[in-house]
Amino acid sequence: MSQGCSVYRRDRIGSFAKAADLLGRLRKMHGCMRAVGYMDETGVISIWQEWVSVRASTAFWHRLGTEDGTPNLQKPELRGQ
Repeated sequence: MSQGCSVYRRDRIGSFAKAADLLGRLRKMHGCMRAVGYMDETGVISIWQEWVSVRASTAFWHRLGTEDGTPNLQKPELRGQ
């Protein structure tokens, strides 16, 4: 089984409903292996995603009109190797 690419986004999303809708769509999207959202005290939503590839992630966000903000981050356990 191949490892996914970690993708981290921070977006200002105005409501829990919008964040829940976005997370639901991410979790159903082919190529997205995992999506978890966190909201900080200022209302900024952080979404940690695992994708099969950066290309799959970029394609999803491009369709939403937000093609930027999908950096390819190494998994924390792989850093420094």
